[in-house]
Amino acid sequence: MGGLLSHPVTAVHLQRRANDKFQCGVATLQGWRISHEDAHCIDLDWGLTHEEGFFAVLDGHTGNDAAEFGAKELPKQLSESAGDPEDPVQGIQAGFLATDEALRQSHSEAGAVVVASIVTPLGNGKYKVRIMNAGDSRAVVFSGKHVDMAKLEKAQDDVTKQLCNDDSTEASSDRGLLGGGDPLGSKKNLAALSEEDVGLLAATKDHKPDDPEEKARIEEAGGFVSSEEPARLCGVLALSRGLGDFAYKDDEDLSADKQKCIAVPDVKEVVVEAGDWVVLACDGVFDVMSNEDVAREVMVRAQSGQDLAEIATEVLQRCLNLLDSKDNMTCMVIRVGTSELGLETEVPDEKQEELQLGGYSDPQTLAPGMAEKYQTFFRKAGFSKNPAACSTCSRVYRHMAQCPCKNAVYCGVTCQKKGWKDHKKVCKAVKGNVPASPTAATDTASSAGRKGHHGGHNVWAQPADSSLRHLVPEAVKLFERSQSPMIGWGDTPLTPSRLLGMLDAAEIDQMLLSAWVRPGGIEAVSNEKVLSFTTAAPDRFFGLAAVDLDRPVEAARLIEKAVKDDGFVGVRIMPWLWDRPPTHETYYPIYLKCVELGVPLCTQVGHTGPARPSDTGRPIPYIDRVALHFPELRIVCGHIGHPWLHEMMSVMWKHENIYLDTSAYLPKMYGRDLLAYMHTKSGSRKVMFGTNFPQLDLTKCMQQVHQLGLPPDVKDCFLTTNAQKVFALPLPAAIAAAAVLLQQQQQQSGFGQPGLPSADGAGKNGSDEENRVVDEAFMRSLTVTPVPPGHYTEEENNFLVDQMVKHR
Repeated sequence: MGGLLSHPVTAVHLQRRANDKFQCGVATLQGWRISHEDAHCIDLDWGLTHEEGFFAVLDGHTGNDAAEFGAKELPKQLSESAGDPEDPVQGIQAGFLATDEALRQSHSEAGAVVVASIVTPLGNGKYKVRIMNAGDSRAVVFSGKHVDMAKLEKAQDDVTKQLCNDDSTEASSDRGLLGGGDPLGSKKNLAALSEEDVGLLAATKDHKPDDPEEKARIEEAGGFVSSEEPARLCGVLALSRGLGDFAYKDDEDLSADKQKCIAVPDVKEVVVEAGDWVVLACDGVFDVMSNEDVAREVMVRAQSGQDLAEIATEVLQRCLNLLDSKDNMTCMVIRVGTSELGLETEVPDEKQEELQLGGYSDPQTLAPGMAEKYQTFFRKAGFSKNPAACSTCSRVYRHMAQCPCKNAVYCGVTCQKKGWKDHKKVCKAVKGNVPASPTAATDTASSAGRKGHHGGHNVWAQPADSSLRHLVPEAVKLFERSQSPMIGWGDTPLTPSRLLGMLDAAEIDQMLLSAWVRPGGIEAVSNEKVLSFTTAAPDRFFGLAAVDLDRPVEAARLIEKAVKDDGFVGVRIMPWLWDRPPTHETYYPIYLKCVELGVPLCTQVGHTGPARPSDTGRPIPYIDRVALHFPELRIVCGHIGHPWLHEMMSVMWKHENIYLDTSAYLPKMYGRDLLAYMHTKSGSRKVMFGTNFPQLDLTKCMQQVHQLGLPPDVKDCFLTTNAQKVFALPLPAAIAAAAVLLQQQQQQSGFGQPGLPSADGAGKNGSDEENRVVDEAFMRSLTVTPVPPGHYTEEENNFLVDQMVKHR
């Protein structure tokens, strides 16, 4: 099962999806485990006809890369093989094996068990449900059409009372801590319900090593099953089927279905009717709940009006809090026949992704180190490290909106209307109230004065001027050969406003500014100087901290302060500056702190332009070894990697956590091989735009990027999306600027301004009804600034702009 935390991470990530055929809700939480290794997939328009639904839950181990890989690859492979009319079961098994082989080619050492379902409409309210599993997760299919709901509701009440009042649960027993098996078997199916009582139609079988059929195959392949509890394959794996775990699939004389561990799923098929249910969940749920327990929970809670994601969440909360499950947990609830039942066929975009903060609702009460665990979970779910809750309902969704006064956040127009009566009394955007702070005014000015969203994110730059020539003399010749614009600056200092002008001229949205610390603690560019830029324009500049490698413990403390207190988004270390390869022991406390805080480590690869040795910039062995030791550490390698570019590309292909930026090279010098790699599936999400400013001119770099002829999707990833994802950058402020422009246009047209409410809430003129209309119109106009969710795709950016305009 792996190590356990001192306290569980109780935050829950909820997702909701629906169309005219299916409704689906899923909830996932980290719980007691050190990291979250589950993944899942929902596709409501799957298959060659786009009429089927594909659903999967993957429970990873030894890292999350096998689960994440499988969640993306399995639906692709099955779409090609599962439709075999002659032998659909064999087609599904072929899709699993193809996914397993693709995972092997990625050189992953992780594993994942899979439970999935394909749901096919047959017409006349009938649906064919195929459930499949490889491992110890489980699928159950049940119907509420002929069950006694009164009996289930009474059973639900009885079980809840018994669990809440029963002190006999051995929450700290060795069985519970070791995981697997049935540590709380006496607590399963407490209501003593039968399969008929809950309308059970089908369920998958868990694949445990001590199952007679599984054990026979393992021993025939030369393995053994331990006698401990839980039983383990070769004394290691508590499962006998799944993706990955290739150390137990290494006998070249045996076929894929005869190995000690196999990826061949069992497949069952059942025909259901509109209104019936499918639940997929990992062993963290089914180790402590029976099939009957889960079916009862789902149907009773659905009867009370809870949506499917909320039902899945309640199942997880019961497992965690009352049944002492110690594993990661994911539960997916699917209901078929949406349109036949008259249910909602669409989930509003703003409600599709939700985060329940759990213990993070009051971070000050968390045990030491736990806040960082929550933040890592938030970022993995696609939210920011410090999510903003709705000022009215306290819920947290992926797409939130912020009042321009920056003191209120809303999940949608409904909550904004409810909260406006109180908020308008203190809103700084309302004429007559206290004016916005100088910083806020600066932010608005820096955003509103721009032409719009340009899409450029420069991930390597320094807020340096001519003083750098004296503090880093090794780089003087490099800057001269590069015809750096800094040479012509003379003694003119670089200020935030001056650099903002350069960004606007180059059509660059955001810039990551790095500090520089060299041996002896000499600050060529101090963290404080970087902070002065990020404070002046927090929507444009983002900081990368630098530290003294000779004082690694103090460096770790400084990184924590820079990230938590000053909002820095990463750390940068230049190996050539210290003449130490990235595998040197003094780096390791810094790597650990970056993992703990969930921020990237930026470094340099390739030869050094400055007059220093280049061997510290070899991707292999150095970056490769660090990635193996720290699989959770996102590493951004700057300066392309020449003359070891092919080493760099192979390391990126091998490790999910390795990225590259193109700093220090003009785009026309990227070379054919790098551009070809950027067009691949791996390369398109791995390479980011950088300049090494002030070495290279910003405008010249952007002009040459546009001349590369990159396809729009590749270009968007290169200039914007990859940086937003890796560094969790907020949405560019151009959307807020566009909203301000819209407000100005409304005011110029005579709409909104005449009846603007004053501090006491009364309009300056007009009747009460006219004031009410204008009051509501003004309130709606405040939803202008999307709250940073961690990262957005370009498609999501465009969607938010469209929604903002639509709500005007």
